[in-house]
Amino acid sequence: MIKPLIAALLIAIGLFFGMRTYFAKPEAIAAESQRKIIVGTESNYPPFEFIKDGTLSGFEIELLETIGKRLGLSIEFRDMAFDNLLFAASSGQIQLIAAALTPTPERARQVLFCEPYLQASKIIALSSAARPLTSLAELKGKTLLMTDGFTSGEEFIKGIEGAVVKKFPTITDGFLALKNGQADALVVSSTAAAPWLAATDAALFYSLVLPATEASAFAVSKLHPELVTIIDQALKAMKDDGSLVELLEKWHITKD
Repeated sequence: MIKPLIAALLIAIGLFFGMRTYFAKPEAIAAESQRKIIVGTESNYPPFEFIKDGTLSGFEIELLETIGKRLGLSIEFRDMAFDNLLFAASSGQIQLIAAALTPTPERARQVLFCEPYLQASKIIALSSAARPLTSLAELKGKTLLMTDGFTSGEEFIKGIEGAVVKKFPTITDGFLALKNGQADALVVSSTAAAPWLAATDAALFYSLVLPATEASAFAVSKLHPELVTIIDQALKAMKDDGSLVELLEKWHITKD
């Protein structure tokens, strides 16, 4: 009878601490966790993250710094290639990814996802105004550009008959390729395209809104699952007090 009693006691203890973590405030969880979060990012995806005057900047950068200040946590950013982020998280080199990631089942096998801070951003196909693609049917058989890791765009393009996909590491490369006539259109989220269109003559491009959207969220290393609760509850607090919307608007990021 002693072994069953010990087992029951261990289960009860586990349930107690599990429920305590679930109902705890993010400040309390943060106090039990480490005081610094190491964040991996890729600094060539404005307005989410980019380098300005030699300093890492962008919406996700400011959002995490705000969360850190609220919870008394230090945020350390490590800039690296996008393709290295998931491995860095799963191997424990970083604890969190800030790279405007879209949650997918494949990625969820390597990391944990927080609740999306952006539920739906429209996807567009940018083509030359001189040779505009004005309908979905016109994308058939065309050469389409997209950036590495743009999973929502890639899934959509799979359904376009005869489409040829060319991938580039950054949106900058994609825009240059489109301007140089290397493809018929650039498939990109409207939010990511906005800074580049603002910096050039937008009249040079035709924007076709596609029947697809993408969500964006932070990803957490499975070695640090407590961070999901910390980030989710901090995001909820910012949604409730309106500060998240203010930050989205500051960086011209809107739900379409």
